[in-house]
Amino acid sequence: MTIKLYYQDSAIREFAAAVLEKGFDEAGTPYAVLDQTAFYPTGGGQPHDTGLISGVPVIDVEEINGKVIHRLAAPLPVERVRVRCQIDWQRRFDHMQQHSGQHLLSAAFETLYEAETFGFHMGHEVVTVDIARHPILPAEIHAVEDLVNQVIFDNRPISSNFVTSEELASISLRKPPSVTDNIRIVTVADFDDSPCGGTHPQHTGEIGLVKVLRWEKYKTGTRVEFVCGWRAVRALEQKQQILRELSRMLGTGETDLAASLAKWQTDRKELERRLQESQQIVLEHEANRLKTQSSIVGGLHVSSSVCADRSMQELQRLAGLVTANESQRVALLAGSGDKINLVFAKTQDVSLPMDELLTSVLHQINGKGGGS
Repeated sequence: MTIKLYYQDSAIREFAAAVLEKGFDEAGTPYAVLDQTAFYPTGGGQPHDTGLISGVPVIDVEEINGKVIHRLAAPLPVERVRVRCQIDWQRRFDHMQQHSGQHLLSAAFETLYEAETFGFHMGHEVVTVDIARHPILPAEIHAVEDLVNQVIFDNRPISSNFVTSEELASISLRKPPSVTDNIRIVTVADFDDSPCGGTHPQHTGEIGLVKVLRWEKYKTGTRVEFVCGWRAVRALEQKQQILRELSRMLGTGETDLAASLAKWQTDRKELERRLQESQQIVLEHEANRLKTQSSIVGGLHVSSSVCADRSMQELQRLAGLVTANESQRVALLAGSGDKINLVFAKTQDVSLPMDELLTSVLHQINGKGGGS
């Protein structure tokens, strides 16, 4: 059984230990088991720690039947019996901030709206909680954020203890424990008591900040995406950079961005409408030219043209204009550019099978397509 230093003090960054076991697992990855460790193994929604054991990188940590298995990038030196270990503190502290922030966020949803948490995932960039409430309004998200960050600014103590069944009965838990023995309760003073096996800071102030990024319907509830601590700082820096760039591009202050974008969208829609009108006029002129310059082939008026830089949609509209209100007329159109597009059309009184004609041409140029 490995002594779990991360439960005694989550702030341990370096420690010494004795190597109890080392070798290779079934996948051929070198591993080591120590008599004590501060490396947290994957569990309870929190990813494993990384770091160094005698200079060898730790790439994975897993607990199996009370033994904490440290998987390594290379085997430990053969002569090593005692080792010096270093935790990747930046990664660990990030996980502590995100995990503790999730506790506060879940507790706030339950305190304000009696909405339980039924899912939790800590990703590399964002964290999500699944809340048993839908819909969640923007004002409710703001209220939850305010409550959580007030608890953070209060710098309340965070404590964790393994409790007996008698002690457990006297605690009002936010959720029931998932195990029946070795139950560990993480307590945020005067705010939350929750069974948890993860690592947490000693005070809420170390979480820094909690910021909700987005939320959406998930199953019967709502999935809330958020970030804490340094992740929140980086997210806000990124958003601020985007705001500055948009302000520069639109030539307006950040507070006027919404109004400027709304005006830009209105102007853009008007320009698109005018452009479509102009394109329609151009296509009508082109259609009239094609009808005037058509050739008689087998008793049919055949209008054929290679139209430079015409899209498929424009070719279809042009073919429709050439054959509209006409008789015994065929339009054979090609659009040149990065990709060759073909549109063959006819009037209703023409019995020629246009799909077969198109297929025969496509076969010659190794193309594909079809339609009516």
